[in-house]
Amino acid sequence: MRARLIQSITVDEYLEAEIDAEARHEYVYGEVFALARGSVTHNVIGANVMRLLGNAAATSDCRVYGSDMKLRSEEGLFYYPDVMVVCVPPADDLYKTSPYVVVEVVSPSTARKDRLEKRFAYLALESVQYLLIDSRKRAVTGYYRQPQGWEERLFAPSDAVPVPCVDATLSFNELYDKTSL
Repeated sequence: MRARLIQSITVDEYLEAEIDAEARHEYVYGEVFALARGSVTHNVIGANVMRLLGNAAATSDCRVYGSDMKLRSEEGLFYYPDVMVVCVPPADDLYKTSPYVVVEVVSPSTARKDRLEKRFAYLALESVQYLLIDSRKRAVTGYYRQPQGWEERLFAPSDAVPVPCVDATLSFNELYDKTSL
């Protein structure tokens, strides 16, 4: 869930304000939205993904970032994905622009935004993969860049979720470890 702040600001004003902000805010074409905190299940799933991808990326040049790192998807859009994998040298400490993988843990309050607004923004990047992990049931949707465009894959709990850029395969038991799902 996000609450819109009233005043429109510039990108530079947004980035400056986020440095010392106590809460996270997303920036959408001049509008700033405060982000709500995630549920326990949301946080556990996000931590599981970070650990799994972090372990897989340990011997590569890729870095795994959590929900405190901003992603600029275009000049007027800044989001805080739950997890992202970046395999290019870091150009900026304030935000990243070239993730190989973007992961959102989908909650009831974020489902519409994650599946529509963010999906369009993330698929416009040079990313190769966008994963949506449901926090209410064992379900994962993956978008994989192919030569002919994006391929959508719906994973069942018996499936493994491939993350090619770090040569990882994630099982549902690993993704949902320490949750009641």
